[in-house]
Amino acid sequence: MRHILTAGLLALTAIPASAADEAVTYPFNGSFDDAAFAVENAIIGRGLVIDYVSHTGEMLARTAEDVGSDTELFTEADIFLFCSAQLSRKVMEAD
Repeated sequence: MRHILTAGLLALTAIPASAADEAVTYPFNGSFDDAAFAVENAIIGRGLVIDYVSHTGEMLARTAEDVGSDTELFTEADIFLFCSAQLSRKVMEAD
């Protein structure tokens, strides 16, 4: 569960990627679904649009046997792909 919070909240911080030496985590008292909902709301609350949610934890669990692994990497994990409509527009108008 911490991985979703790490990825989601780190992506929402104002720190440039080159300045971030390690992930920042925040404790969360709640279920994975509650955490995912909180991250989704934080992204949307910043005026960003979520383009896709990858259910990576489900995929890893589903394919583990196929690749000969019995290692559980995450109990649950989602990846949110999102962008700023304003920034996207500026980039496209630039060229």
